[in-house]
Amino acid sequence: EAGAGVRTGPSSDYERQTPLGAGVRLEILQRQGDYFKVAPPLGWVKRSEGRQLPPAAGLGLPQLSAVQVGKRQLRLKLGAPCAWQLQQHPIRRALTLELPGVPMAMFQMGFSPESKAVLRDVQLQPYEGGTRVDIALHQRVWGHRLQWTGEDLIVDVSPAPRLHPRRPLQGLPVAIDPGHGGEDKGPVGLGQG
Repeated sequence: EAGAGVRTGPSSDYERQTPLGAGVRLEILQRQGDYFKVAPPLGWVKRSEGRQLPPAAGLGLPQLSAVQVGKRQLRLKLGAPCAWQLQQHPIRRALTLELPGVPMAMFQMGFSPESKAVLRDVQLQPYEGGTRVDIALHQRVWGHRLQWTGEDLIVDVSPAPRLHPRRPLQGLPVAIDPGHGGEDKGPVGLGQG
């Protein structure tokens, strides 16, 4: 289900490690209360955040077969939705995308003429249990967004805007997003209850 995620343990008290989009299929290894232990990636998913399929349904395993690099976008041809984890490295201006359980098949990598404007380089590395995509950037990024388009995973990066040296926030909206709700109450401050 959209909005589901893999956690490090079998309750909402555990950290969310990997988001899951609609259509991602995982193998159920065991059940504990309202949570299933799943793989890949190894972790726990709340039973109500997904649907248990009959064994005959199969996993519909994805494979990385092609990467297309545009000006600010990567399109990864996977053949089926999968779990992913993205880490941003602001100091070295890079992103690391891990695709657990996704092997590299024979693949093509294509660069558009304007691809070097923001995305400096893309390297693919197999690791135990999946594929790692290292994305080197020419500049700092303001943010990134991942979305599924059919069976392709799209990574969009937004370069940081040019800021006025004396008034860096002038003309920019400021949003505060605590990121908690529902069962996830977030951390509790001292003396705040």
